[in-house]
Amino acid sequence: MRERALRLDILPRLPDLIRTMGYTASTDMTPTDILALAQIGAEIDLDRIKAGAINQTMTERVILAENGADVLFPLRERICEVVEEIFAVRACSSPIEVLAREGS
Repeated sequence: MRERALRLDILPRLPDLIRTMGYTASTDMTPTDILALAQIGAEIDLDRIKAGAINQTMTERVILAENGADVLFPLRERICEVVEEIFAVRACSSPIEVLAREGS
């Protein structure tokens, strides 16, 4: 989508698009802010963009006994793997690591 927008030379037309399509999203950004952000986005090397998803494989389906609610509980270890891969940070610590850092 990004490449298509750039090929269509959409950046100069962005202010008009914002006025026309502004009702489809709610934001506190001004049109000037959006245009500046779009220009920065156009300069980002696609090879440096990472994507990931948190999906149903990272949850456990549970039916609650008290009310029969069908819920998905997060499997934090699996979610942490995705977060750490995308952001290249240690996002999740084991309880032992947390206690060691806190000095307990």
